[in-house]
Amino acid sequence: MYATRRLLDPAISIIAKECNVVLNNKARPPTRSELLIGVRNKDAILCTLSDKIDREVLDSAGSSLKVISSYSTGVDHIDIEEATKRGIHVTTTGDILTQAVADLTFALILTVSRQIVNGHEMVIRKRWKFGWDPNLLLGSDVHGATIGIFGLGKIGSAVAKRAKGFDMHIIYHRKHGKNIKIDNELGAKYVSMDELLKKSDFLSLHSSLNSETYHLMTDPNSGE
Repeated sequence: MYATRRLLDPAISIIAKECNVVLNNKARPPTRSELLIGVRNKDAILCTLSDKIDREVLDSAGSSLKVISSYSTGVDHIDIEEATKRGIHVTTTGDILTQAVADLTFALILTVSRQIVNGHEMVIRKRWKFGWDPNLLLGSDVHGATIGIFGLGKIGSAVAKRAKGFDMHIIYHRKHGKNIKIDNELGAKYVSMDELLKKSDFLSLHSSLNSETYHLMTDPNSGE
């Protein structure tokens, strides 16, 4: 097996008990040439989201490759279609990061709404000149605001539960329509995409990246 990065202990040592591991022991990702050489004649690849596993890599690995395991929840960096054609299994870390991502989502919401980064910058750069001011870093309330969630899967649902703790109004849109369980538990409301964009004070995106969602949200000034 070729492992593209050093992972948290004791991951590699556990794997090494079951198979021979060739490890990129550098503190950085492998270069393209290092990756192509490293995968040669290996039956498994343990990669991260920074490693592009495309047809060229699969060709370099050869017919012995049976498994690609990614230290990530997404597979945007792996050519799934080509791997499937070759009978190569692709695995990920699944939903292990659901709660962590939901926590970070709310950290970002609070950071933006309460201007935490701006306040921190003022302090460390000694720009806090005149003490408290009634107009300084006012920000906006999270409590009682409306959060719009696009994509109400495991992560979106976890974010909705946190929003309920802040007494936020929860609206959402997803491909499969209403989620009755979330509606009943949290008082959430399914709305159209247009209504989601119109009524949300905070918009949180938690859909998968695919052909349907690619560039779904664009910069109005970009011309796209």
